[in-house]
Amino acid sequence: MNYLSKLLPLGLIGMSAIATTASAATFFSDDFEEYTAGAAIPLGSEEIWREAKVVGEVVFDAENDTGHYFSSESNKYAVLSQVDGTGQGLASATGFSGTTTGQMNFSFYDPSSDTSDWLMRISGNAWGGNGNTLWGLFMQNGTLYVGSGQYVSPGAQIGTYQQDTAYTISIVFNNSDSTLNYDGGSVASQMMDVYLNGELIGDDLASTGNIGTGTTVQNINFASKVNSPGTIYLDDISLDSNISIPEPSTMSALAVGLGIMCLAIGRRMKLFGRRS
Repeated sequence: MNYLSKLLPLGLIGMSAIATTASAATFFSDDFEEYTAGAAIPLGSEEIWREAKVVGEVVFDAENDTGHYFSSESNKYAVLSQVDGTGQGLASATGFSGTTTGQMNFSFYDPSSDTSDWLMRISGNAWGGNGNTLWGLFMQNGTLYVGSGQYVSPGAQIGTYQQDTAYTISIVFNNSDSTLNYDGGSVASQMMDVYLNGELIGDDLASTGNIGTGTTVQNINFASKVNSPGTIYLDDISLDSNISIPEPSTMSALAVGLGIMCLAIGRRMKLFGRRS
C-alpha cells in the first residue's frame, strides 16, 4: 500500500477499498510482496515480468521498504536501474489479454541522485516498443511530460513533482471509437487522462504514433530513454478495465460530512469541559 494512503481520511480509504474489491477485470497487478528482498525479480514468459534488458547492465530487483518510501508498514518495492549508462534499461510486463478502455495505476519514487529520464509506456502489442506505444508518460528529474510521436519522445509538460518523494499516477485510457464517461470525468477516443495523487493534471492527452482505434492494451513497460545511469523505484502497479477515480462531488460531500463530524466532536468536548 502506498504510504500516501496513510494520510487520507478513513472515509477515503474505505472508498478506495470498495473500488478495489469491485474491480472484476484486472489484467495486470504487482505489489512486489511475493519476491525475495535483495534478489532479482523473476523474468520469463511464465512470470509476471517478461524481461529487463535492452543494452548494458540493467538491475530489476525487489527490496524491503526500510526507508519507508511507499509505506510506513512492512512493504516491498522494485528498483529499476540502468547501471552503466551504455544503453536504455527496460522492465517489460508479460503480454496480457487486452482492453480498449481502463485505468492504469503505479507509484514511483525518483531519487534526487538519478540523472536519467524514465518512460512508462502503455502498449498495443504484447511485446511493447516505441512503434506499438498507445500512450507514454515521462518522469524526468521532477517534471512529467506526455509521450509524443513515433519514437515516444518527451512532449508537452503536464506537471511537476518533488524528487525523493513517493507519488501515485492514475491513467484513464480510451482507445474505443467513442467518448468514455467515468466517475469524475470523461476521456475522448484515443486519449488519456492523467491524475497525480488524485488530481487531474492531463486532460484528453493524445496517443502516440498512428495506431488506430480498437487496438487493445496488451503490455506495460518502464524504460530509460537516455544513455546515462539512472534509478527509479516502483510499487503497486496495476491495469484494470474498471475505473475508480472518485467523483469530485463525492469528495466534496465526504469533506462536508467529516467537517460536521469534527464540529460535533468539538461541541461535545466543550460540553464535557463545562460539566467537569
